[in-house]
Amino acid sequence: MKKPILISSILSLCIGQNLSESMIISGDGVNSQADIAMNQEGVLYSVWLQNSNGYNIQFSYSDDGGSTFSEPNQVNDHLNSVIHIGNSGPKIDVWGDTIHVIWADERNGYTNSNIYYSQSVDQGETWTSSASIGQSAKFNIYPEIKVSADGHIHVIYYSYNRHSLDFDDIHYIESTDNGASFSSSVIASNFSDQEPCDCCAADIHVLENNSKILAFRNNNNNIRDMFSVSIQEGDTDWGHLTQISRDNFHINYCPSSGPSIDGFEQMTAVVYMAPYFDDTRIYLKVSHDNGSSYGDSILVDLDAETGINQDHPIVGFSPNGDTHIIWEDSRNFGDIYYGRLGNGDTVLTDLNNLTEEVDAATQKYPRMIVGSDASVYVVWTDFTNSGDIIFRSLQGNFVNIDEQVKQAKSFSLIGNYPNPFNPNTTIEIALKKREKISLQILDVQGRWIKTLVESELEQGIHHFRWSGKSHSSGIYFVKIESKSFSEIQKIVLLK
Repeated sequence: MKKPILISSILSLCIGQNLSESMIISGDGVNSQADIAMNQEGVLYSVWLQNSNGYNIQFSYSDDGGSTFSEPNQVNDHLNSVIHIGNSGPKIDVWGDTIHVIWADERNGYTNSNIYYSQSVDQGETWTSSASIGQSAKFNIYPEIKVSADGHIHVIYYSYNRHSLDFDDIHYIESTDNGASFSSSVIASNFSDQEPCDCCAADIHVLENNSKILAFRNNNNNIRDMFSVSIQEGDTDWGHLTQISRDNFHINYCPSSGPSIDGFEQMTAVVYMAPYFDDTRIYLKVSHDNGSSYGDSILVDLDAETGINQDHPIVGFSPNGDTHIIWEDSRNFGDIYYGRLGNGDTVLTDLNNLTEEVDAATQKYPRMIVGSDASVYVVWTDFTNSGDIIFRSLQGNFVNIDEQVKQAKSFSLIGNYPNPFNPNTTIEIALKKREKISLQILDVQGRWIKTLVESELEQGIHHFRWSGKSHSSGIYFVKIESKSFSEIQKIVLLK
């Protein structure tokens, strides 16, 4: 039976993008740590933890784009033994008609915890008996799963000494027969230069050529930067240790925050948390050579004020090459934020708070899947009522950079959105050729407020964000100027 629809309208968010109202997809009990997947037909699947005298795994699906979800159904056959450790919840992926779920389970005692697997071929009505797939002589947690285009199942997990609980290795296993069997574990962290941060979950991405990249946070004498290792199709050993970030993040305790990795064609993106003066922020690194090298770090949210901390980001690509990011943000007691980096852009746009209720309880554990039409589907945990799983979608077509360049047939200050705004707005300009421009914010009397950019820009559409948080409501002006043209437009800050 489908749950009654909890959304009453679609709210216009910005140009080319619609944001649905949020809805609860979980049932009774204390729920947390959801994951989400989508099949080729656009059916959405989600799993999460439910605590009712012990932790179990609940499952629900939507075959109408998230308008309604099925009544939750339990996945695990051994009751009340699923492990509940921060960011070590159940993970889900799908290929064809088969839904794959993995989780960490302590049915044989906590120090004997292992990774378990179950699948369903009837939309979650029934599930196979759970099977142990991790190293039997270890303490195993933090599983991640990816199903590649050929249907192979790729799983990584962290392994610890069963007696001391000291970290041992990151392990990799693969199934080539749709989950009927799994390979023996291979140590992916088989290198001496760096040691993975032992409570920061890793992530895995499968390239189009079936090579695999594993991204992780290291711990080298409490310097905790981002690294990756990879393995080529047909090889037996992981290698190619690559340093992704060079933030020199020194911290003498485990931050419990690992990276997220995804890719599209030759592009690979990694997002992660790192310090920003006395705070923490989300950073993005992009590779255009399948993860062999990465460009400069991109600060995801340029306008976050001092005292704001951000954590636990997730990244995903849409088929037009846009990069989508969600993360936890400490504003308003803890919310979930979203931003998009257009293909070819260097500044994120469409930054939005996905949490509907201002000053609500803490929102945590976001996960995301991006559809073939560039729609974004997000789940997270809302602790307003002990723990509910929230679903929200961002639907709409996004213009890629090639189309933008074609559209930039003249110099133009296209406008800003939203307008009126509170407190952030995105300003869009079009350039028909490479030129040095100045983009400024002026008050109602024409006095300078802020320079958003003063540099040479390439041909195409460009986006810049301005926050009016520290300014009063009223009329402001955006002024764009170059040697060949100038233009001024009115914008309205409405608090």
